[in-house]
Amino acid sequence: MGTKNTVTAGGYKGGRIELKVKLIGSNEVILIKPGMLSGKLTLDNKTIASYEVVDAESQTSATSAVARGAVGVALFGPIGIAAALSAKKKGLHTIALQFKDGKSSLIEVDKDIYKTLVNNLFQANPAPVSDTPQPINTADEIAKFKTLLDAGAITQDEYEAKKKQLLGL
Repeated sequence: MGTKNTVTAGGYKGGRIELKVKLIGSNEVILIKPGMLSGKLTLDNKTIASYEVVDAESQTSATSAVARGAVGVALFGPIGIAAALSAKKKGLHTIALQFKDGKSSLIEVDKDIYKTLVNNLFQANPAPVSDTPQPINTADEIAKFKTLLDAGAITQDEYEAKKKQLLGL
């Protein structure tokens, strides 16, 4: 463990995680699958069913390792054991991913990939084009942006601006 931007356990173990910077549109996080039949998989809300940030701190703690392992085992089975064994490292984020294809993996990524991944997981799937505007649930939208703020994907100023916009202030 300890190699940044890699899959450290699970169905895609040995894969690499890369940030694809785009001039137009959102940046992408790409999984380069390991092995002879390697391919690429974009990590976003179309491919990831759920995720759990297992480690976002900068100090090593035996107590938190046990807690992370217990949560990980409950949510992700054997992948959770690998989470328990992962030491906290400054600037690295350990994330347990459950893919829509049924596989699960544990990844370690730097802060740039982490922020992009969290942003991409919260982007809504494109809705069908409609002539009538759809109502939004303001409380849900604010909660969504609060989650992004807590994850470090947006700044406090960005959160406050979006909250004011949603509340019509």
